[in-house]
Amino acid sequence: DLMSPQAIAVDSEYLYVLDSDLMQILRINKADPKEKGTELIYDNSMNEGPRRILSQPQSMSLYGDYLYVLDSDLGGPAEILLNKDTATGDVNLYTPVGLAVSKEGFYLTDVNLDALVFFDPQTSQSLIFRGL
Repeated sequence: DLMSPQAIAVDSEYLYVLDSDLMQILRINKADPKEKGTELIYDNSMNEGPRRILSQPQSMSLYGDYLYVLDSDLGGPAEILLNKDTATGDVNLYTPVGLAVSKEGFYLTDVNLDALVFFDPQTSQSLIFRGL
């Protein structure tokens, strides 16, 4: 059962639901949710390392075969986890809450910067857009 659904993403077959209280991501078959069911595709107990991947999940976005999750953990410096082994520090983020992904990179909204932030995963550079 969902406790606090925070974000949703969709592709041709599935709905993906991020629950911020349970720290879980569910995948639901759109064609027949009752018969084919709901699959838990991530929760923190599945993480094999010392890092809790989800702490304060806010948003998520699908791009290609990848599901990107935005987590605004206020307990440390902002970073972008490109995969389980790669993190990028100082990305000009304070309290990110919105996420969109394109072939160019990641677009994030940050409520405490009052800005849009673009992050390029190829160069690990970020740009802040204010006063738009």
